[in-house]
Amino acid sequence: MDVNVLIFVISAVAAIVLLSIVVAFVKLLRKTYSSTHYNKIKEEDKTNFRFVIPTHVPKTTALHEYGDDDVTDTDCGKIDVDMIDPELYGNASKETRKDSSATTLGWLCFSVRYEHETEKLIVDLVRGQHITQRKNSTADLATPYVKVCLLPDKKKKLQTKTRQKTPNPLFNEQFIFSCSFSGLKERSLRFTVFDFDRFSRQSAVGKILYPLEEDYENILMEGGCEEIWREIDDCGTCEVENSYIGEILFSLQYLPAAKRLAISVMKGNGLGIEGNSKTPSVHVRIAMILGGKTAHVRKTTKKSSIEPVFNESFHFDLPDDSLERTSFVLTVTNNKVIIGRIFVGPPMYVTGTGLSHWNSMFNSPRNAVAMWHTLS
Repeated sequence: MDVNVLIFVISAVAAIVLLSIVVAFVKLLRKTYSSTHYNKIKEEDKTNFRFVIPTHVPKTTALHEYGDDDVTDTDCGKIDVDMIDPELYGNASKETRKDSSATTLGWLCFSVRYEHETEKLIVDLVRGQHITQRKNSTADLATPYVKVCLLPDKKKKLQTKTRQKTPNPLFNEQFIFSCSFSGLKERSLRFTVFDFDRFSRQSAVGKILYPLEEDYENILMEGGCEEIWREIDDCGTCEVENSYIGEILFSLQYLPAAKRLAISVMKGNGLGIEGNSKTPSVHVRIAMILGGKTAHVRKTTKKSSIEPVFNESFHFDLPDDSLERTSFVLTVTNNKVIIGRIFVGPPMYVTGTGLSHWNSMFNSPRNAVAMWHTLS
């Protein structure tokens, strides 16, 4: 064996043995020190760290006792407007104003705007609140509807749908009146509120008169005026023409293949003839108006009741080229005295419920669409 290699091996073995001795000595020292230090800490704990029951509890400051100087402002950043729900925050002034009178007949909310290009006055009737029942009503809740007219023209009256048994009806209906700009400022809107009772004659709850000059500048703006709240006034001597005089139920059916229209008169209800001493003799006359002239007339049989049941159908030829020029007038008569009329047809001649019924018929071809109509 080479001498150099032998020397290297012996040196390595000696280094390993020496390192082992050093490690063993260090472990022994650490063990001895830890044992002594632990015993010392135990003695100090017994001498210095005894549990003592406190004899006084320090007073703390409640949150409400802090003053303005004790609170530090924190910047939470800007609040996004889209995160705020406006429905959760009522308008205190409006609510207070609407509830200020215990004897109020109710309130209506509406907005008005004028379109210069078309010379149209547009009225949006939004809702009512706290609408009372009519006098001598036997119903638990009011069932209101509203008629709107643009004075001094009393002939054209537009009417909302009836809202069943609620003093706070949501209407969201729009009415359009033709009105020249020159006479706009002198005109007024009249809202007449009725409480609908199917089983007895109705009377008006009250009315609102709104002169356009009150908000004239805002009405002429592009967006119109903001929503307006008005209290319903006692109707007092409302015109007799505004009183409820009954209703008729009938259906419309259009047959495209045959180009025919069928009108089925079903029944009447609450016809205003209670004070007549004669025996009722009620019938319905249906006139087909083509281009402003009477084209055909049909009549039901006469019924001796203020709530007559007819169940009679009538057919009229209605070619495609005459659809936009044809309307119908249903006239209810008792003993040769006219009780009231109903108009149905396209927008050129009819508005309100009559137009709605007409459109529903064409939206459901070949199906009979029935609807109640109030006489006027």
